[in-house]
Amino acid sequence: MESSNTASILRITLLTAVCAVLLAVSVTRALAVQIELPLNLDYLLLDAAVKERFYTGPGGHAQFWNDAGNCGHFYATNPRFGRSGPNVRLESQGDLEAAIALAGQCLNAMSWSGNLVAITTPWITSFALKFRITDLNFYGANGTAIGGGAFGLVKSGLIDELGSFSYDLRPQLQQLQALADGLPPTPAATEVKAVLASLRPAPQVVPQDDGIGIALQMDVPESLLSPSVAPLTSAQKASWRDAAENVSALLTTMATQTQALMPDAQLRDEVTRIAADSQARVAAAANAPPPRGDPLPLFRNDWQRLRAALKSAARRGSLRDQTAAVLAALTAGDAVFALDEQAPGLGSQLAQAGLQKLAQGLPAPPPPAQY
Repeated sequence: MESSNTASILRITLLTAVCAVLLAVSVTRALAVQIELPLNLDYLLLDAAVKERFYTGPGGHAQFWNDAGNCGHFYATNPRFGRSGPNVRLESQGDLEAAIALAGQCLNAMSWSGNLVAITTPWITSFALKFRITDLNFYGANGTAIGGGAFGLVKSGLIDELGSFSYDLRPQLQQLQALADGLPPTPAATEVKAVLASLRPAPQVVPQDDGIGIALQMDVPESLLSPSVAPLTSAQKASWRDAAENVSALLTTMATQTQALMPDAQLRDEVTRIAADSQARVAAAANAPPPRGDPLPLFRNDWQRLRAALKSAARRGSLRDQTAAVLAALTAGDAVFALDEQAPGLGSQLAQAGLQKLAQGLPAPPPPAQY
């Protein structure tokens, strides 16, 4: 009888423990709020990405068709994404030659050069931004649509090939998630890692004038949605100074590693000033940190200035084959500042990590000149 009572007590104790765990999990989930970070994937970024995928031949050519008898070809150059109402347009300059191969000769040759324009519907699946081609046409130099047998020969292949292009969001998300690795091993860092692990793209995709608007969703505990209101302790002030240095290091690293790409002296000078201003901001606020201990708002204007300078360099073509890497780093930085606006408690935690890691894909700055 006593053994039976003991077993019953053990079962009740175990059941109570399981219920307590389930209750704790449900409470934690209830306290987590889903937030969305709006981001813009610049058309310049997508231009650079599609070039890296297809336009890798001599002179930036994409060879989409070659006749087996060497009597025809279709290649394209200079791809450009843009908005077309609720859709996205991919435009490229094209060159078509087609003829009939007969007895070692090319007969009835025709030539065309002009623009090809694909109208696409962007959508997100998993972590990839894809483009479903709904229409593709060829235009002459005067803007008149052109068709015919030779164009039909390459059109379906073009739709298949260009329609296979996608932009992978995973590298940027992994960069953001890796930021938590730079935090000291504390319960707060574990919480931040869990939040960043929940990052995923939202399903909505909105073509805009300068890029494609997307959103990243994440589950954030309510405790991280607001900055701390308690006065900073001496240790927290020291941590704030380190965090401010980390934010400044992001701007300084991106400025240093992109200066060599800019032939425009005015842009180089602007980027140098931005880096100097961010460092001066750290020094000025070192002994008087903001009462809530979040350094990111202090550098938001510097980030917007750097962003504008690098976008200007990209539009001028100054960044050349580093365009995709630079604009991807800007997108990741945009995500950090957008996150801080919606969840300052989480942003202040990330500021303590090595934010300059977001610039890892950029080219190393040249060594100093030796005299």
